[in-house]
Amino acid sequence: MSVSRDIPVTKLEIEAESLHLVAASDTSHTYIPPEPSDAVKALPFKMLRKATVHVPALLPLDETSRDASKNSGADFSSQALSVHPAEFARIIGNSVSDFYSKASLTYAVVLEHSKAGIYPYDRYLTLGSNSMAVVNTPQFQDTQECVVWCTNLYLALNRHPRVLAAVEAAIYKYGMGSGTSAVSGGFSALHKKLEFRLASFLGKEDAILFATGFTANLGVISSIATPRDIVFFDKECHSSIIDGIRLSGASFRSFRNNDHLHLESLLSKLEDGKYENVFVLTESVFGMTGELAPINEYCKLKKKYKFYLFVDEAHSFGFYGKNGRGVCDYLNCAQDVDFIMATLSKATGSVGGFVACKKVFTAYLRISSNAYLFQATIPPTDIAAVLESLNIIESEPALIEKLWDNTALLRTGFIELGFDVGNGSSPVIPIYIKQDNILADMCKFLYERGIYTNWIAYPAVKKGHGRLRFIASAGHTEIQILRTLEVLKEAADYYGIT
Repeated sequence: MSVSRDIPVTKLEIEAESLHLVAASDTSHTYIPPEPSDAVKALPFKMLRKATVHVPALLPLDETSRDASKNSGADFSSQALSVHPAEFARIIGNSVSDFYSKASLTYAVVLEHSKAGIYPYDRYLTLGSNSMAVVNTPQFQDTQECVVWCTNLYLALNRHPRVLAAVEAAIYKYGMGSGTSAVSGGFSALHKKLEFRLASFLGKEDAILFATGFTANLGVISSIATPRDIVFFDKECHSSIIDGIRLSGASFRSFRNNDHLHLESLLSKLEDGKYENVFVLTESVFGMTGELAPINEYCKLKKKYKFYLFVDEAHSFGFYGKNGRGVCDYLNCAQDVDFIMATLSKATGSVGGFVACKKVFTAYLRISSNAYLFQATIPPTDIAAVLESLNIIESEPALIEKLWDNTALLRTGFIELGFDVGNGSSPVIPIYIKQDNILADMCKFLYERGIYTNWIAYPAVKKGHGRLRFIASAGHTEIQILRTLEVLKEAADYYGIT
């Protein structure tokens, strides 16, 4: 189903002179996007049946359908609001061939969500991440002071005085930026110090640094697996893991979330000699549910089946296990995990990612991973922040205790209010809202009352599993938590969902 470029759709002006810039309260600038043309708004939707689920999509844009749309007075706005913009983009990705038209139509849907106040994804914090912040909504040029629940700064170390002092000292000693990749001279003594520190901390022979957690997963997985291998991965794994698998060219199969029995059934059916290597990939704590993976059970399977185990500890490194060593340490099976990955942007409050493993593996990755070879490495100031954060994590156990106290208070409060928070136990606490039609509006309801989080719906999660996600941190105060529970009680009463 294609769209001709001569169909009158709005032209998205991107030249500098067409940008409407207005001064915001923080003296920054906000881009006010142009309105889509009437021709875009007039494009009709069609309900297509996919399995047992109806989803909106576009009708063929021939003369007959355009005339029918015009005569029927199709309500673009109401239909645009019935679908998540990301879902819409996915649908027309398979329905409309011309990219300009895809982008224009998706943009029009995003604008409808923005005008309705239910598009939170372009909001930003005036002074950066904190447990309490002034949040800006570009579409309405307004600000709202909010308790912030959507960042992963579990230990609030991004604002710890010792971390800030370490960064300030590093600026004058090492300067800003790395300038190039690790193999081209981008590393400093701080980088090598951190690699050694992380390997020692996790009980591995070596560690390799990447510019982000995403590229750590992408770069390692796409390098270690080949088209002659097979990868089994938990179906709830992060997109960086899935992208790495696809890029590798390896065969792959998903297993049910946290289901070691399903994984074993798949392993048991492998034909001898069909694949050169077998890899099993999972997260330790899943970022959308807060549930822990049975990594110890996967390690037991290694004694029966030959495979390499890769564990993403992004949502557990720094506050699970002894001195924050992670879930693998917590479950006493780190020695049986071949690759332990974690990000440096969450508990340690900086940026970057790493994988700890055998030295022969890191030696291979340093000359085979494009994400390592051809990407500028982490700036030394951010490395300094991580090193000091690790010092604090090991020397100030009260910080981790505060995180778990806040997690318990928030999670217990949600449960007592009657919300479905799933089966997790981590600081990631979802509130599942089965009524997809109220999810976005409820997020707006909270925001208007000073509670900032995002609504998560298909395609980020399965249909019918929409949620609001709250991420507790050591930086949240009891007053902030109690205020959040108070507003959630108002929302529950208003929407009748508990």
